[in-house]
Amino acid sequence: MRTARIRVVGSASKAFLISFGVLLVLGGYASNPSAQTRTLFSGVCVDTTNVPTHYNFTQTGVPYWMVVGVAPVSPDDKDIYVWTGPNGTGSLRAQSTAVAGPDFVVGDFNHTPYGTYYPTVSYGSTTTPYTVQWERGGKVLPVNHRVHSQYGGSGTACHEFGVWDVFLEAGAQYRFFLYVDIGTAVSLSLFRNPGTGAYWGGSNQAVLQLTEGGTGTGADYVAPASDWYGLVVCPVDNAPYSYTAIIEVRKLNSCEPVTSGVCVSAVPYNPATGPADSYYFQQTTNWWSAVAVVPSAGDTKSLLLLSQCDYTAGTGGLAGSDPGFGGTALVVGDFNHQTTFPFTAYATLDDGDPYAPYTIEWEDGADAFPPNGNVSGTVGGTEGDCNLVEIWDIHLKTGTTYRVTFNESGTADIHVALFGHSGGTPYYAGRDQALWELTNPVQWSGFAPLYEDFYGLAVYANKRGETGSYTVSVEELNDCDAIASNTCLESQGNLKDFHIGAPTNDYWVAVGVLPADADDKDISVFSSCDGGVPLLGYSNGTQGMDFVVVDCNHPPVSASSEDVQEPQEPAANNWYPRVTYGSSGSEYTVSSDLGNSMSEDLFPHDVVVPGTVGGLSGSCGMLKVWDVYLQQGLAYTFGFTRGGDADVRVALFRNTTNNRAWLGRAGRQWELTQSQNFDYTAPATDYYGLVVFANRRGKTGTYTLRTSRASGVTGIDPEPLVPDAYALYQNAPNPFNPTTEIRYDVPATGGRVTLRVYDVDGRLVRTLVDEVQAEGARSVVWDGKNSRGDGVATGVYFYRLEAPGFAETRRMVLMK
Repeated sequence: MRTARIRVVGSASKAFLISFGVLLVLGGYASNPSAQTRTLFSGVCVDTTNVPTHYNFTQTGVPYWMVVGVAPVSPDDKDIYVWTGPNGTGSLRAQSTAVAGPDFVVGDFNHTPYGTYYPTVSYGSTTTPYTVQWERGGKVLPVNHRVHSQYGGSGTACHEFGVWDVFLEAGAQYRFFLYVDIGTAVSLSLFRNPGTGAYWGGSNQAVLQLTEGGTGTGADYVAPASDWYGLVVCPVDNAPYSYTAIIEVRKLNSCEPVTSGVCVSAVPYNPATGPADSYYFQQTTNWWSAVAVVPSAGDTKSLLLLSQCDYTAGTGGLAGSDPGFGGTALVVGDFNHQTTFPFTAYATLDDGDPYAPYTIEWEDGADAFPPNGNVSGTVGGTEGDCNLVEIWDIHLKTGTTYRVTFNESGTADIHVALFGHSGGTPYYAGRDQALWELTNPVQWSGFAPLYEDFYGLAVYANKRGETGSYTVSVEELNDCDAIASNTCLESQGNLKDFHIGAPTNDYWVAVGVLPADADDKDISVFSSCDGGVPLLGYSNGTQGMDFVVVDCNHPPVSASSEDVQEPQEPAANNWYPRVTYGSSGSEYTVSSDLGNSMSEDLFPHDVVVPGTVGGLSGSCGMLKVWDVYLQQGLAYTFGFTRGGDADVRVALFRNTTNNRAWLGRAGRQWELTQSQNFDYTAPATDYYGLVVFANRRGKTGTYTLRTSRASGVTGIDPEPLVPDAYALYQNAPNPFNPTTEIRYDVPATGGRVTLRVYDVDGRLVRTLVDEVQAEGARSVVWDGKNSRGDGVATGVYFYRLEAPGFAETRRMVLMK
């Protein structure tokens, strides 16, 4: 910095020349106040060679810092003065007389009166070009937000000087950073109005100054007062080419805590409250963790995970996620190998619109993805429990191929991605380092891990403020476990496959799954492992046991029937039951009866057959099927008693064709749920399937069963036919088109009964029953229409029975 031009040696001569030069140059202007001044327009450069030259600008309506400056061509030098009157008259507000490079004057119009002011450029060569520019201000530099600004150029489109207002808080420490994309030198200067009145200052009155030449530079500053400070950026010389300057003012130690699973919404910068873009969390357990930021529509945000609150070049960075993907910025961490807890990590976001809202959420994991299972959930909202991101630890093995099935619905654009690494150290990764990412509903059967470990599986919304739901399943392929006839096998996972040997004798066959009381499981049978098509039979939608029976008394040929599930069945040595639905973490039992012994599997008439059910594995007697021969038109009495806690039941099945038929539990002719004598007239002469099964897992029970001609004696005392409690049964047929029957019981007490149908979103479709009813076994038919008489769409529906002290809901499927 210098205050005068020195051309001779000696202090006396220096003082004389300073005084004489000022009087000669500036006094001449004062003697000619009517000389014309040139009007400056904000952001428009003026190129000239004349010195001295007088200008004017009018500052009005913009309560910001402004800058007016002169940029000479090196090695020339120019000075600038700002007066209250034209041609160097009036009061001198400020001056800048730097040794070399641009000179400029700033004014704080947050406190300075509006008006017209008069810059004067003097000194230096009278033939070398220079540029004058006035910037009226009007821009705020958001704290903690990186700004990219173009500089340089030539003509009126040049941009020599840039000025911003930046609000700093008293006592807070800030880090100023400057970087340019080419090797030219650029300076950043910070100015402060030390009072509350008008303020002008020359470039040498900056309270902080940085000079950058293409490598990046920074400095820290503690604000002495809360106010709007002025920040000026300009090249060190008059550059005729364009370049980009990156400017950032970061408030240090401003990280706010976040809680796992709780979404926080904010805007990156609010002048009234300061920046809101830096957070920290404490990981306390050995799980995969994730933090995600979703910007507003049309905006982008990047995310940086640090080991300290404030980023310093070359230190503290763990991983980052840039906005190149669009939508969510995501960073994950594998804390399975972290040895020190709690571990504090810091998440900082950048880029995009500093005034556009965003939502951030940290999820600490602590959830294991169930083996051969699935997870489901919802996303939505912007604050609180909005489930922006979820992450699970999933154990995957080498030498195993997995099938990944992903389904999503709604408007949140839900994605799923897998992360992993083979090292034994902590690991952090951005979204672009995912092993794979799925963006639309898909089933992918080709994933083979390269190493065995706990991987991180993340699900996240890619749109802010939208809602949606998802299901993700990951299952091993070729994992079918054998089930021997008349045995039980315990298992876990709701995407589990088994195989049973296809029988060589002509009998009815049954295979079923019995879940825990609080769970529900479905079972399907396929012609190959892993759910390979075709689907042969299925049973779903019932509480307790779901089972499938097949009549092997008839050969498998292609046919069609509305009453049975009858695909074209290829020749096979094995059938492959598949367990789905319900809780992945609950254990269940699978059992089969291949019915290959006449002495054991042909049910005798007029003989009481006793038995027991119970146990969890081995020869547990959970499911038993017989062939029972009935003649067309004859009435038979089935006598059934039961005891114990296993909720023992008996059901009869009929093949309505001459072909092989697969039926689920809902395809039964009837099902007895309590001790009673039940009369049935056979509609055709054939071998029917008679199944006794336990409906509660882990409980024991006993039964006796006898069938005889209706005029015969059963040897079993019948129970009263009046139901002893309310009960709701599975509709039949299910799936159905276009009608289905819903049966329910009303006990002796009677009462008001309502039976309503709802869609999957919980909206009422139709009320089927709403009245006081007396005791008895009752039924109602739903014709697949809503309350307006319009046919409803294919899909899943729920029906709910409500009565005094009773409420139960079941699901059904309409397929058109």
